[in-house]
Amino acid sequence: MPVMYRNMNPMVSEPPQVKPRRRYVNAGIPAEIMDLVDQVIDSHRYGFISRNGFILDAVKKQLEKLGFYPPRMYPARPRPKRSRTRQNGH
Repeated sequence: MPVMYRNMNPMVSEPPQVKPRRRYVNAGIPAEIMDLVDQVIDSHRYGFISRNGFILDAVKKQLEKLGFYPPRMYPARPRPKRSRTRQNGH
């Protein structure tokens, strides 16, 4: 007998596709800075509608500026190992 899944067509025996959940972390931001973020959001002048949207955009822009975003598809090539022998023959 096929496996039945809730709210699914009884003729389907495959589980529903579930997107992997994103992991989230908390970061401490001083209240004075958050008050400024709230002012930007409340002004409705810059297109931000939430703290999360503003902070995510700001972090991505900084990571992009530093060369870390978007993430590389392939890991960085390892640096060649330095020789342990001394160059001057000692």
